[in-house]
Amino acid sequence: FRSTAFPQYTTIRITQNGAGQVVFSPASGVTILAPNSATKIAAQYGTACLVNRYKNIWELIGLVTP
Repeated sequence: FRSTAFPQYTTIRITQNGAGQVVFSPASGVTILAPNSATKIAAQYGTACLVNRYKNIWELIGLVTP
């Protein structure tokens, strides 16, 4: 998302529909804030949201795991 300017508090919802795991990997200059450095959706059909807090700082919330 680094090259796209999102308004503050933009929320992007991601659902893991298939068996393959969804992993969040920030581009250079982008920070993802998440509990326990969680970067993956924890289970099939689990949902997570990325919330833009400020410019290139995103908060990852939902069913996530390290």
